[in-house]
Amino acid sequence: MNHAFTTAQLDILFDAVPTLKLGALGHDNAWRHISLALEAVHADTEHQPVFGRFVTELGLWALQDTPLDENLLWLACNHPPLEALLHKLPVETWLRLASRPPAGNPGHDGWTETFDADDLPAALRTARTMEEHMLFRLGALFYRALALGQFDLARETVAALPPDLPGREPLTARLLAECSLFSLPPEEALAAVRQVEHPAFSLWRDRQTAYLMRTLGDMDGAVSLYTSLWMRLGFHPNLSLHLYDLLFPQPETALPDGESAPAIALYSWNKAEELRQTLESLRASETGGCPVFVLDNGSTDHTTAVLDAMQQQWPGHLFRRIALPVNIGAPAARNWLLSLPEIKARPWTAFLDDDLVLPADWLRLLWSTACAHPHAGAVGGTITDHTPPNRIQCADFFLLPMDFGQRSFSDLAEQTYIHANAAGLCEPDLARYIRPCLHVSGCCHLVNMRSVEACGGFDVRFTPSQFDDLERDMRAFSKDFPCVYNGNVRIGHMQHSSLRQAATREQRGRVLGNKIKLEFIHQGKEVDRLRESARLMARDDLKQKTDSLHRLLGQ
Repeated sequence: MNHAFTTAQLDILFDAVPTLKLGALGHDNAWRHISLALEAVHADTEHQPVFGRFVTELGLWALQDTPLDENLLWLACNHPPLEALLHKLPVETWLRLASRPPAGNPGHDGWTETFDADDLPAALRTARTMEEHMLFRLGALFYRALALGQFDLARETVAALPPDLPGREPLTARLLAECSLFSLPPEEALAAVRQVEHPAFSLWRDRQTAYLMRTLGDMDGAVSLYTSLWMRLGFHPNLSLHLYDLLFPQPETALPDGESAPAIALYSWNKAEELRQTLESLRASETGGCPVFVLDNGSTDHTTAVLDAMQQQWPGHLFRRIALPVNIGAPAARNWLLSLPEIKARPWTAFLDDDLVLPADWLRLLWSTACAHPHAGAVGGTITDHTPPNRIQCADFFLLPMDFGQRSFSDLAEQTYIHANAAGLCEPDLARYIRPCLHVSGCCHLVNMRSVEACGGFDVRFTPSQFDDLERDMRAFSKDFPCVYNGNVRIGHMQHSSLRQAATREQRGRVLGNKIKLEFIHQGKEVDRLRESARLMARDDLKQKTDSLHRLLGQ
């Protein structure tokens, strides 16, 4: 039987939970949605059943995703419909041990994402000696070790759970299976996931089983499991988007030849080894007859030698080098490339960073998306860390409502609060969908040259970088060239995103300075229109896809 919400019920949800249409990945996102729906349960008696069911089901999904989250454990203890679905998991005991230490308590400030790999062993030794707030500390260590790819230490953290902890066996199986997802071959990971037998974790187990079956080539089995999950739940936006793309796949379009083929453009400054790896990755991918243009942005390292060697690997007419005497920054380098007659004559240009690991099909998938959405201003994919667990750096971007933004300045009227979907998550499957959005990452995106003609190139006021690609996408969106995101394209990035790299005072100052520029370039009603138009586009897209799923699978 199909229990998924109808589009009419989605309208009720979207009105009360305005950010839901943007996605529900990550416990912070999920908790915001749950909190707003809980408020609606008490304020809207007419639609109380819809909100109550949504709280229960998203709470169940999110708790299975992050079983030691204090807020979700509190919900499980205080929302009887959710507690009834947990099959006697000892959530009250877990909540007591998973509560965060109060501010000022030793360990409160230290148990954060500032840990690097060298800090973790000592932190684990300390956690083993501290019974109070034990699950908070061990949970924080487990997920930090996982994010850093320290899989053996993640397993040690699970092994440190006290033998007499109530519910230790199902919790251990669940956490070890998550570690296996990112550290073992798919066949072995699937065996570990199937060891998660407690019914309170069945949604998580079925979802990861579907992902691994797809990875192993069993597409029919994967689609069957995802479909079953969708029909059991009222609504999860990312599950709906992902299932739609599996059941209604995007048509693939072959890369054209001649001047109809997109150009591929890179620029680099003093990153010779990263550039070499990027170009090797590019050469090994499916680029057909697409020409490559590389701008050496005033490098003083051995970039010239790298380009000498790489040029031998391409046919002469498909590889062109441009050398500048000084570094002119990212926006101007992009504009220089866009000004080349050989690029201006082409319909699309793919811009790549100089520190990427490209999958073989990246350009074919982006090109197919561009052909399916000819009015897109840019088409992009998911940017991930290039090593396991391949955390997502960025996916599709929107602007948050004013009430949900986190201020960067106390003395500036800010409006541009950026919502980066799935950023920082180890998310293997539910960011894989195609939909329109406000912005896609400039690390790897296919730019529509008609949008460049309509709204111009990249603003050099954002030199050396940060926000220049976002600002151009905002201009393009206002000229009816929205971005389109294809999450099936996953690009490995050798460095963190520019915002995560802002570690020094100078780097933070540069980022904040460019944020101020962004606030003053786009202001007032213009930003309001961008925010609302992108959100309405996401809302209509989700409703249309939900309606299509209902028609295919039955009401």
